[in-house]
Amino acid sequence: ISDDYWNYNIGGTATGGSGTQLADTGASWATDEWIGYTVKNTTDDARGIANDNDGTTIDFASG
Repeated sequence: ISDDYWNYNIGGTATGGSGTQLADTGASWATDEWIGYTVKNTTDDARGIANDNDGTTIDFASG
């Protein structure tokens, strides 16, 4: 997750999600903490901008 497209400053292992959602059951993020940040899935190299999140999931617009 990054607010700079090229530099990711937090990493972890997704425990689920699909398409445009990342889930991490071990996370405890603040609601809307990651809006506007870049999300990258290192499994399939998908990237997008976070447009919503709760404590354990991030929704993003792919692009």
